[in-house]
Amino acid sequence: MLYLGVKVGKLRFFAPDGHRLMLPEEEANQQLQQANQHLKNWQNADEPQELNLSKYLKYSIIQ
Repeated sequence: MLYLGVKVGKLRFFAPDGHRLMLPEEEANQQLQQANQHLKNWQNADEPQELNLSKYLKYSIIQ
């Protein structure tokens, strides 16, 4: 069950435990930030590592 509420002037969905659910755009931005951080870590690594960003990106952004 989801609940509707207003937070910072926007209509939002909330879980039964009270935490706010992210909008798809917010979730995509969070995943992009995680992927960027993973990429930075990969670039700064002393030893070669496999680069796999697919686990961070649920959404395909096509423009």
